[in-house]
Amino acid sequence: MLKTLHCLMIGVISCFNFVYAQDAEFSQYFANPLNLNPALAGNKMCPRIIFNYRNQWPSIANGFITYTASYDMYMEKLHGGIGFVL
Repeated sequence: MLKTLHCLMIGVISCFNFVYAQDAEFSQYFANPLNLNPALAGNKMCPRIIFNYRNQWPSIANGFITYTASYDMYMEKLHGGIGFVL
């Protein structure tokens, strides 16, 4: 069963021959702590939701527009935090 799962995962991953991506660039990088450093997840005791937006070069057609959303929270059982970024 485990061997079949591994073969299936390798097959799915190998179907992606090319991926286009670019890292998000923010002028105020400190406003997005999980993008700055994932180890900052849960450094505040209360849950945190962050939304960021940047419209770089708005006067140019098809300019670079970035949206991000992140959530993180402190977890006592982990003695640390957990978070995710979209």
